[in-house]
Amino acid sequence: MNNERQNQQIKLSVVNLFSEFILNKINITSETVIEVVDCENFFVVKGETSSKEVLDLNKIKEEFHEKFSNVSEKFKIGNTIDLIEYGSELESKEKMTFEFFNTIDLSSNKCNIPNTSLTFKSEFPFGHSFKMGKNLFYYAKHIAYNLQSKYTWDRLVIEISYKNNEENLKLYLDNCDEPNEELKSSILDCFTFNYGIFEKKIINSDWWEPIIDKEKEFDFVKELNKDLILF
Repeated sequence: MNNERQNQQIKLSVVNLFSEFILNKINITSETVIEVVDCENFFVVKGETSSKEVLDLNKIKEEFHEKFSNVSEKFKIGNTIDLIEYGSELESKEKMTFEFFNTIDLSSNKCNIPNTSLTFKSEFPFGHSFKMGKNLFYYAKHIAYNLQSKYTWDRLVIEISYKNNEENLKLYLDNCDEPNEELKSSILDCFTFNYGIFEKKIINSDWWEPIIDKEKEFDFVKELNKDLILF
């Protein structure tokens, strides 16, 4: 990885990490979206949350530096502009669609595409509370890792919901416009869709590690379901 690409990756890791760090200071049951933008000379923290408890961003920034200063001197947040709105009415994400690719981390391989933007903004799911799609994302990713180990595909689209996945779960392979009913049936047979247990595992994990090191992933997200059988 060349120096420019490495610096870009560090900048993206910093905004993702800081958005998640701020999120962890807000009531876990709230609907919250926090976005952090690195504008070179300063950072903009923009967000909305249903929580009414106002955060001390300067104190949070000090805690962030104390926790991650040993990781890299580049993990430093400069001057900040606080644009967080409290007591907002946000609609929980009950159903979402995610796209995955047959790569090590299931993301699109963009390593050869330079980032020409003058700013770096934090990415979903970082800074998003469980009610705003984070739990659905990691559970969908869990399913995708399992399908990757059993089936050949280049691109996978998963529609997933908190409610009635017999009706709402849809899986599209590659460029197919019709959902794959055989895959859906296999998934429904052996996955519990117990989002509460999955959420607790995320809470109890070292959540920052996959942000700092792109080669890492939550073990339980990559855990293979031995009961999954595809015909």
